[in-house]
Amino acid sequence: MNLTIALERYDRHFPFFTGDVKAPAGTSYRALQVGQSHPLRDGVDRHGGMLNKKLYDVAEFSMSTYLMAIDRKVPIIGIPVFPRRLFSSGLMFVRADSKIASPKELKGKRVAIRSFQTTLSLLAKGDLKFEYDMPWEDIHWLLEDDEKIAFTPKPGVTIEKLPEGADVGHMLRDGACDAVIQPHPPESIMKGEVAVRRLFQDPDGEELRYFKKYGYWPIMHIVVMWQELADKNPWLPAALMEMWG
Repeated sequence: MNLTIALERYDRHFPFFTGDVKAPAGTSYRALQVGQSHPLRDGVDRHGGMLNKKLYDVAEFSMSTYLMAIDRKVPIIGIPVFPRRLFSSGLMFVRADSKIASPKELKGKRVAIRSFQTTLSLLAKGDLKFEYDMPWEDIHWLLEDDEKIAFTPKPGVTIEKLPEGADVGHMLRDGACDAVIQPHPPESIMKGEVAVRRLFQDPDGEELRYFKKYGYWPIMHIVVMWQELADKNPWLPAALMEMWG
């Protein structure tokens, strides 16, 4: 059995790409470098490729989309391996000269996210409401991507899908949006083309405070496989988990 495993190109995944991770007995694997928001050597849109096209046997996958898929009886199962974890507070960006100085000041503002169900977006909305007393329902949300799983938004929430190719960094610069909350901000931000700052003056300190308060580092991604593959090979989920051991 030859398995295709789609992964992000993290340092912790390098042993998969070099072949140093031993395959379970009776199997071999091909590790594919597949990005989510940005293309890698073997493609892009890893989550959509897994969920909607069944391009891979095993994949690193969005935690929030996984939960939605399970709720909708999609035949995939999760393996308790969590290769990506992020705090939301360090990934909230505003323009360098913005007068916005706290999460509460995002009320009524236009905030760009990748999609509504992206795990970081889910975490950020929860943190804004329950940690920083800023109800996410009072924000005008700008979405770059289509949703992986269709859903009906909560009544009264303002959600706007941006045109294909819109650069939220340029929108931030030009005043078309007020903040960006994304795991992978666009190159216009990351390369300094657009002058931004993080919303929190001390994001590292805020993340440490959050961790000490709640005792966890929020999960972004889980590893998933198809239920049919597990049904035919009941030993395989545990064997796959050991590959990350």
